[in-house]
Amino acid sequence: PRKMAVDNKWEQGDVVSVSAPGVAKPLNLPVLIQPGQAEGTVAIAVGYGRVMAGKVGNNVGDNAFPLAQVGRDSITYVNNVTLKATGAKSPIAQTQTHHTIMDRR
Repeated sequence: PRKMAVDNKWEQGDVVSVSAPGVAKPLNLPVLIQPGQAEGTVAIAVGYGRVMAGKVGNNVGDNAFPLAQVGRDSITYVNNVTLKATGAKSPIAQTQTHHTIMDRR
């Protein structure tokens, strides 16, 4: 959410470390400020990272599946993550940005 980004002085593309209890390795993911995202929430596409995609695609992204908890009849997600700035930046390709209303407030 925009408020979370403002409060933490994060900008689009700033990389944050996402950690959670029971998840061995923190994920390093870029911030994508999403208008309309509920305050106090974070949305992460599960994804699996890319480790064997060739020279251009190797080690792109991160595997967020460890944040999913697979039960007998359903998949639930960790609901108590910690976010910390890493100081790194990662460009984000976006082709549909009209919903941002060009950052007007």
